[in-house]
Amino acid sequence: MSIRILLIEDNPDHVLLTKRVLQEADEGYQMDCASDAKEGLGRILQRDYNVILCDYRLPDLSALDILKEIRKRGKDLPFIVITSSGNEKIAVEAMKQGAYDYIVKDMSYEDTLPVVIQRTIERYEAKKEKEKMHEALRVSEERFRSLIQNSSDIIFVMDADGTLHYISPSVEKILGYKPEEMVGKNGFDYFHPEDIASTQTALANAIQQRRINISTVFRALRANGSWVYLEFVANNLLDDPKIKGVVVNARDITERKRAQEELAEAYYKLKETQEQLIQSGKMAAMGQLAAGI
Repeated sequence: MSIRILLIEDNPDHVLLTKRVLQEADEGYQMDCASDAKEGLGRILQRDYNVILCDYRLPDLSALDILKEIRKRGKDLPFIVITSSGNEKIAVEAMKQGAYDYIVKDMSYEDTLPVVIQRTIERYEAKKEKEKMHEALRVSEERFRSLIQNSSDIIFVMDADGTLHYISPSVEKILGYKPEEMVGKNGFDYFHPEDIASTQTALANAIQQRRINISTVFRALRANGSWVYLEFVANNLLDDPKIKGVVVNARDITERKRAQEELAEAYYKLKETQEQLIQSGKMAAMGQLAAGI
């Protein structure tokens, strides 16, 4: 793989020296040259380069001016400043403006240049890889946040004693509270008194049994004073530095619960009717037997 290098340098002798050093390095370097800042900026905008080598002092602008212009255009390039002396102040300023490294035109230039170029390329690639990972993480977090905020279930994070640290916007639709009304309060304050013990047990089990989802059903108090049935699934993420809590997914199953209760009641009535029919049949049979006798 060839490495495209742009050298911005007004000294012909130094251009020849740099060409020779890169040819001897035998790393597949391809070098273009520009004799001033204007030409250099034009080439940077026209073509993608792996490395920019730029003399600090040019006839029209300095390397720092070029760096500022590159940054203004939103470009991030592996830029190396070449100085005629080891001026630390220049080096620091160049780094502030976005340079990746600097090299001094001294006796060690021929030996140092290939090393600095390779180091710069590695730093640039590592930076880009890190940026790519951060972007992927950001997209993933945005997608996750969107899923939570648009979930029809209530998703909340609580600590071991029940204090709420986060609750999703869906709580307002299901329970009638705004999320900020509940954060910081104890979640068990919204539980039906008869369901608190069983839910606390489920929470304790979730904390003790890591990586195992624990589920239970409880009644939650709505803002209007009515009760809804919620199915509670807890997952322990107390050890996760980003979460530090138990993540709970609570689904409104009130209609399902009512349907189950109505079905149970209908079944009970059916059994009761069957027993009455059986009893009635027995009485009829006894009546017929008595009449026969």
